[in-house]
Amino acid sequence: MKLSRITAILVAYFVILSAHADTCQEQRSEVVTITYVVDVFPDPDDPNAVDILHTDIDFAHTCTLNPPADWQIADPPIGWNPNISHDDGPFPNVDRHIPTTDARIYLNPNARLPIEQIPPQFSFLGIDPNMDEYFWFLPENQQTGILYIGWSAENMTQDDRDRVCHWDPNDPLDRVTFAAQWIELRVREVRGPEGGHFSIWPSGSTIPWISTFDQGLDQEDAYYFPVGGHTHTNQGFSKPGVYEVDYQGRFMTHDPVHTLITPIGGEQVAAGGEFDIAWKTEGDSQGVRLDYQFLQSDGSFSAWTLIEDSIATDPNAVANTYVWVAPADLESDVVRIRISDASNKCPDDVADGTIRVAPCDVELPGDIYVDCVVDILDLLRLVQWWLEDNCDQTQNCQNADITRDSLVDFRDFGNIVVDWLTKPYDES
Repeated sequence: MKLSRITAILVAYFVILSAHADTCQEQRSEVVTITYVVDVFPDPDDPNAVDILHTDIDFAHTCTLNPPADWQIADPPIGWNPNISHDDGPFPNVDRHIPTTDARIYLNPNARLPIEQIPPQFSFLGIDPNMDEYFWFLPENQQTGILYIGWSAENMTQDDRDRVCHWDPNDPLDRVTFAAQWIELRVREVRGPEGGHFSIWPSGSTIPWISTFDQGLDQEDAYYFPVGGHTHTNQGFSKPGVYEVDYQGRFMTHDPVHTLITPIGGEQVAAGGEFDIAWKTEGDSQGVRLDYQFLQSDGSFSAWTLIEDSIATDPNAVANTYVWVAPADLESDVVRIRISDASNKCPDDVADGTIRVAPCDVELPGDIYVDCVVDILDLLRLVQWWLEDNCDQTQNCQNADITRDSLVDFRDFGNIVVDWLTKPYDES
């Protein structure tokens, strides 16, 4: 049994209300691979080699709606954007931003430490005293001739930071014991030389944040640093060679302020026709931004295109609506709608349902909404303009003046009766 459009919209609305019981939602980055080269001096002409001076691995998260073609920390695209930010020096320092997929982090021979200098309580480093002569590490505190590498989330905008929840990771080793705007960093996999181990730990402690030795990677292996913060740790490698370390970030964000009610899916509108986009606003808002994208003939989605960048919204309303006029040259079986907060441009929701935008198969005079069906929406528009006699000034009373005689009356109603519930397109 098919629900009517009005019934389906109401069902979607109450589902959205029930979903807002939680206050925070989890955000995870994609897995990012960073390459370390141990016990080798880099080629001085390699533009992607990172060897000395101060460097940060930046795990910023942003909501920029129109990203540049290249990934730069200063203006990253939507979502997680890890980069290597390297001080080229000398003063004044100029940061060089390298995508993690291209960068190679070098632990040159200056990073060696004879294993006899390592106390036995640091067994988590994975050193074999019968076979290993050296251990290599990037120190938490800067040392001459060795890379000084840290973790950064400083490049998140204030709008992005404000969306992050204070949350307690409930760290099983009590390394983090209070709620804050944390970013959790985990190592998902390490690929390196046979018998080689990777570890991250704080100075002055024998409890590591992360170690691949002994039990391998498990729930205890995590590092936490604050949103908007910049920190440093020790990073160690038990054998020389090339290591590929897979990182993943996680934090918690407040539930979106705006949630789309329509489209619910299966709607059709003709190119140049109208469609009512509906949403619910919960909490303070200065307005919403709406965008659309569509499935192209090659099977890929288009870039997001602006519908309107600042639309008033009422948090006390059961639903807010905006009448979108589909572009006259748009034709696609799958059109998506996205809603964002107008003040910070962070996308809040992408409708689960999609719209079909295509010419109607036959002309329907009673189709006031130009959505290829004559139904209750057309009748409501007619009632809205009933007996209006100055339609020349209002786009033919928003198409309710079907007969184009500048008056909405029974002659227009007759066209709706004739075409009532006609659906001249294939619903399959």
